[in-house]
Amino acid sequence: MNLTANSTRGRISRPAPRGNRVVVQKSLPPHRTTRIERFLLIALIVGVSQDRPLASGFSLGFFILSLCGVYILFRRPGILGRILFDPLFVTAYILLGLGSLIESFHPYASYSLIFRYGQMIGGAIIVASLCRDRPALRTAMHAYLIAGVCVSALSFLTFFNALHGATATDFDDANRVRSEAFKDKDTSLQQVNLNPLTSVSAGVVALASTLSAHPPHGRYLFLAIAVFCSIASTLTLSRSVILMIIGSFAAVMFASGVWRGRTILMAGVIGAAMVMLVPDVVWLRFAFPTETNHGNQEARARVYTAAVEHFPEYAMTGVGVGNFHGAWGRLSQYGWGPGVKGAHNVFIQFTIYWGLAGLLALMALVWQAYRCLPRHCGSDPLSLQLLGVSVVALILMLSMHNFEAKDFSLVLGLLGGTHRWIWPRGILQLATWKQRVPRPTISSVS
Repeated sequence: MNLTANSTRGRISRPAPRGNRVVVQKSLPPHRTTRIERFLLIALIVGVSQDRPLASGFSLGFFILSLCGVYILFRRPGILGRILFDPLFVTAYILLGLGSLIESFHPYASYSLIFRYGQMIGGAIIVASLCRDRPALRTAMHAYLIAGVCVSALSFLTFFNALHGATATDFDDANRVRSEAFKDKDTSLQQVNLNPLTSVSAGVVALASTLSAHPPHGRYLFLAIAVFCSIASTLTLSRSVILMIIGSFAAVMFASGVWRGRTILMAGVIGAAMVMLVPDVVWLRFAFPTETNHGNQEARARVYTAAVEHFPEYAMTGVGVGNFHGAWGRLSQYGWGPGVKGAHNVFIQFTIYWGLAGLLALMALVWQAYRCLPRHCGSDPLSLQLLGVSVVALILMLSMHNFEAKDFSLVLGLLGGTHRWIWPRGILQLATWKQRVPRPTISSVS
């Protein structure tokens, strides 16, 4: 004789006979994260934002990543085995293998940078193993907010007064002000404040929360964070940061509905706040001069010009990593004193290293990352926040050549984890599945 629970009325349909043993069957979501794992995710994101050398050249972010990797290896080996063969990371393996193969045919072959790219991919796998459900993704977005607010407050306290009182009339004066502002600062402090992803990512996460928050006090709080982090990020006087703010904020507003009244209002408030509060020297440096001044060309214009003029030399098979940072690079327009200056663009840099084949492999990785985003991101706050952070990382790839940065590990890992565990079909399911323990089913064993 069985005793079943009436799921529609929420009560037992028939009393259990005496002497029968009642069994309560509980089932948890198979990939639910624990509090320890969510704490590790917070420590990882905050640690990377404060990434500074600790001992023997290793940084704080490296130590936290290693700790998370050991935890995943011994406590979640099955999770790790599944995420290793995700299409996103398989594409990354192909990119590393293709780069190593082409590098072997070039003189002065060097594999140290490829090894660092592999470390970045390994970090992304660790992050994807930790981000397995909506609470974990929500925790990651909160960690971005915590890290961004801390770094933004440090930037305001250190640089706002100096830059607000600085006088400059053109781009060269703005460069001089920037050099003087960072000249007497501690090196680690300078690295923290020059991290372009931390404050901008926090700002775009806060904006997405503003557009989706229901309580009015929540909207006002997130709007204040978005304005605060956006203004603080511009204090680095980096032109790339301005592009990140414009691109990521526009993407989030477009995905949430660009003609919504709330979207238009938030755009107006943030734009007006930045125009009034951002120091004038920031806008003076937001220029891209191409002319030569006293025989010297602006650094970014110089490397972009070199990419065009040297294109026939590296278009087919590239020049190799070792050769670029060696003889070829020093004799080209990328030569900068005794060293070599990078291309300030990940796509151009990979083309210089390994030709069009390397560029296509990198574009395939970006395409796989794009496919990890669910359709209709604007209908879900978490997916909207993830979209904003991803656009920030994409614009960063267009303005720097250091693809081995841990910031890319975070973004690729969040994308890979959400696609594998939360939105495996790329479809949002807000009301059909919740991260809760289901009601117990009562049955009897005869």
